[in-house]
This record gives sequence, C-alpha cells and structure tokens, in this order.
Amino acid sequence: MSGDGHRGCSPTDAVAVPTVTTTTTTVVTSSSSVKPTSSGAGSQPAAAAGLSSASACTAAAIADAFDIFDHSGNRTIDVRELGTVLRYLGYVPSQADLRELAVNVEDHEATGTVHLAAFLPYVENAISEYKYQPASASELLSAFRALDPDRTGMISRECIESALKHDGEPFEDEELEEMMSVAAVETATGSMVIPYELYINKILVTKWDTEQYGNSTTTITTTNAKTSNRK
Repeated sequence: MSGDGHRGCSPTDAVAVPTVTTTTTTVVTSSSSVKPTSSGAGSQPAAAAGLSSASACTAAAIADAFDIFDHSGNRTIDVRELGTVLRYLGYVPSQADLRELAVNVEDHEATGTVHLAAFLPYVENAISEYKYQPASASELLSAFRALDPDRTGMISRECIESALKHDGEPFEDEELEEMMSVAAVETATGSMVIPYELYINKILVTKWDTEQYGNSTTTITTTNAKTSNRK
C-alpha cells in the first residue's frame, strides 16, 4: 500500500468514531524439554528421524487438503483450485506464485488438470523453502500505517478500497467485500472506517485457529497476502 496518491487518506473529519479497544493475542505453545546430546554419530539417526517425520506430516497434510478439492476422486484437481488448496493449508500465495505453480504442475496432456503426483513434491519443496508464508503482525501494521501517517488508528473504507484496487496486486470486488465485512465499522455519522489494529488481531487469531483446529479461512489468508505486499 505504498502508492503516494494514497498517503494521508485516513479519516480527518471530526466524527464520533466508536472506541475500539485492541487486544493483542499472544499465543504461547509449549514444547517438551530435550536434553542436549553429543554431536557424535549417535545423534544423527535421531535427527534424521525427526526430519523424516516432519516431512511425512507435511506431505500428509498437503495430500489431505488436495483430496478435499478432488471432486472426481481420481487424485486430480482443476488448475484453478491451486490457490484454494494452498490457502486451505494456511499459506498465502500471490498470483505470480500461482502462475509459476501452474506452469510446473499442470498436466500438459490434460489441460486444466493437476495430478497429486506432480503437486505434492513441488509444493512440499516450496514450503521447505518458506514460500507462500503469511505476513507477520509488524509487516501488516507497517502496510496499514502507510495510509495513516497521523496514526489515528483508523482508515476510511474509501481509502482502503482505492489502495487495494490500484496498488500492487489488485483485490477483486468480491475479495474487498469479504474483507470489509470483517474489517469495517460504522461511525456515529454513518461513514465506514477500518480500525486496523483490531483487524490485524482478527487476522492473526483466525490464522492460529486455522492452524490448530483446521478451520479454512480463505478470506483471511488472501487479505494477508495482498495487504502485506503494499508496504
């Protein structure tokens, strides 16, 4: 959201904006203590086993997500579902990522079809290289603050829509409506604004719920990817 034409477009008129208390949710995960071992050969099989186990879990998760969108039951999906599968897994590919993915995994003999056998190794490797990762809270905050130089904590709906339609990777109208249904609040005068710190918290909490409980949230991951690209 770095276009100069959009800087400083946060609400400046004196309106009664509802008080919004933003609460940052900190998710703490516990891990078992592991005693350090010597760096000798004896520790290598355990390390290799750990890596193998993690890889197997990743592959299983990818295959399970793929199967959900395999409507024919023959381990294939429509190439247009590539983004849907990745977002179901909690990743945030850009349109450029999806075009590259399609080039590499689409069946050239059956145009428009992607086989699991091609999809799985490519995506597993991409994930191991940390591709398709969502933006952090600080990256999202930086992107929104580019539109709020006065640090009011609020950005008008019109400003957000203009930035997201014309800067960087554009939002579709449907994506904008889905985002606004979660992000926008109405002021006392009837105008719509986005209290963006609260919205960022919603994104992060929903992402955590998705990772922990398997709830698919396409709107959240799409917004995360496209918004963070506008820092």
